[in-house]
Amino acid sequence: MKISKMRVFFSDPTTSPAPFIGLTIKTTSLTGTNSTFFTFNESAHSGWNYVELSGTFTGIEVGGTTGCNHITEIEITGDVVKNSSLTTEACSISVQGTGAAVAVTGTITYKSDISSVITSISPNFGSAYGGDTITITGTGLSTSLELIIGGNLC
Repeated sequence: MKISKMRVFFSDPTTSPAPFIGLTIKTTSLTGTNSTFFTFNESAHSGWNYVELSGTFTGIEVGGTTGCNHITEIEITGDVVKNSSLTTEACSISVQGTGAAVAVTGTITYKSDISSVITSISPNFGSAYGGDTITITGTGLSTSLELIIGGNLC
């Protein structure tokens, strides 16, 4: 999955310091390497906590030895990168708590016939001064497509 942003909602703690301080976000890379990406510190608070998390991962884990019971919601925004000829594919979701993994009701279903596919982008390079026309070709593209290059809206 290619992640563009993540946020975690903590319920209001009744103790001080907040028990969710020290919880970590761990990621698993495409090569299978596990690493601690982020540790919640004293700036963590009840409510939504935004984490600057971006990259492509095969797994994301939020956890720690205490404080997990104060996580009430996790939102991850991104895309599932597919390399398959299947036109429909269902992906199951599971949540690992203390003990066995729990399957989440429902699945995420990918349907190629309603998904955008980019088949080409031209030119391959352009002037450092800008002003070049960029052509994006594909299927299922929106007419209100936004193009961002180097953090700049084109």
